[in-house]
Amino acid sequence: MKKLFSFLLIFIFCLNLNFALAQENNNGEKPLGQHYYLLEENNKFGVKDKHNNIIFPAKFDDVNYLAKNEFIVTLNGKKGICNSYGSCPYDIIYKNIIPLHGNYLIFQVSDNNYYLINSQKDTSPVIRRAEFISDNWIYYSNSFYIPVKNNEKFGIIKYNSSEHNTTEAIPYIYDKILSPYTNKGNLYYIAKKNNKLGIINTDKTEEQTEFIYDEITQLGFNSAYLKLKQNGKYGLFDLKTGMHTAAKFEDIRIGKLKTGNYGENIEVMYDGKWHYIKKGKVAGRIAANAGTNVAMGVVAIVGAPIVIPYILLWEFYCNHI
Repeated sequence: MKKLFSFLLIFIFCLNLNFALAQENNNGEKPLGQHYYLLEENNKFGVKDKHNNIIFPAKFDDVNYLAKNEFIVTLNGKKGICNSYGSCPYDIIYKNIIPLHGNYLIFQVSDNNYYLINSQKDTSPVIRRAEFISDNWIYYSNSFYIPVKNNEKFGIIKYNSSEHNTTEAIPYIYDKILSPYTNKGNLYYIAKKNNKLGIINTDKTEEQTEFIYDEITQLGFNSAYLKLKQNGKYGLFDLKTGMHTAAKFEDIRIGKLKTGNYGENIEVMYDGKWHYIKKGKVAGRIAANAGTNVAMGVVAIVGAPIVIPYILLWEFYCNHI
C-alpha cells in the first residue's frame, strides 16, 4: 500500500512538473494545432513551432490554424493561406476564406464573387457571382449543399465532389434558408418565404410542406422529428419519411419509456390532456398522475389491438380526434 501511495505521489509530481515546463517553454502562448504556437508582438501575430523556431514573424493582423500545417492569415483586411514551410500558396488578397469539408475552401474575392476550391486537386472556381454564402452548408452523400443568395433571394447549389459538377438543387426563391436536417438518406432544409416557414427537400427539388408555419424546431436533441408551430398549435414532421401532421395539437413532446430512457415515442396534448403514441402501435391517454413515466401498450380499437405503419398511425390518429 505504501509503495502504491509513493508511486501515485511521484506520478502526480511528474505530471505537475511536465505541465509547469510546458507552460514555461511556451510562455502560455496560444496553441495552433498540435505543433505550433501563436507568436504575438506589438499587436501583430506570427507562428512558431514547439521548439521556438519562428515560422512567420509577428507581422499579421490575425492568424488561425486551418489544417495540415496551414494557417489562414489576415493582413490589412485581406486573407490568405500560409504553410509551415514559410510560404503562402494562396496570396493574401481575399476578402474572406471559409473552410469547408476536407480540402475544400470557399474564397470570397469580392462582395459578389466566390470560389469553391479543392486546395489539393484543382483551382478552378465552381461558384461565381454570389451575393452571399450562408454558413448553413452541409457535406452530404459526396456533395456540398450550399445556400447562396442571388438577386436578393436564396437558393441552394449542389457541388458533387466526385463528379466535379455544380447544379442548382433549390431555385432562388426564398427569403432565407436556415438549418439542414438529414435522416435515412433524406436532406431537408427549413426555409422562409413570404414571412412564413416551411421545409424543402433537396433531393426532390421541391417543397415538402406548405409555407404556413410560424416556427419550426427539432423535437428534442438529435431527434428524427421536427415540431411545426402554426397559430399557437403544433404538428409533427417525420424526417425519416418526409410526412407530417396538421398543426392541431396544443403541444408535442418526446415521452419517457418506463425504463427511464428517452425514446422516440411521441406524446401529444389536446383538450389539456397528454396522449402518447408508440412506434407501430396505437397507444392511449397518459394517466393524470403518471407524468411521462408510463408503460407503453396497445389500445384496442373496435375490440382488437391494431398494429400499423408509424406514419399511417399518425394519419389515423390525427384525423380521428
